[in-house]
Amino acid sequence: MIRIEPGQDTSDGTVAHAGEECGLVLRGTLEVQVGQEVYALEEGDSICFESSVPHRLRNLGMNDGES
Repeated sequence: MIRIEPGQDTSDGTVAHAGEECGLVLRGTLEVQVGQEVYALEEGDSICFESSVPHRLRNLGMNDGES
């Protein structure tokens, strides 16, 4: 399980590695870039993809105090 803070990315750019990744959004909105495709996932949405494809995750929420 990972937690991505509002406005944060999992990395400075895309990453690729062996294996598969699967995820379920428990709260908020998550932007997932897999190759050239970009998906906006919301609470209850899930995704699964080959980790060998360059990818990046970003929490689209705002930090506390921002509007």
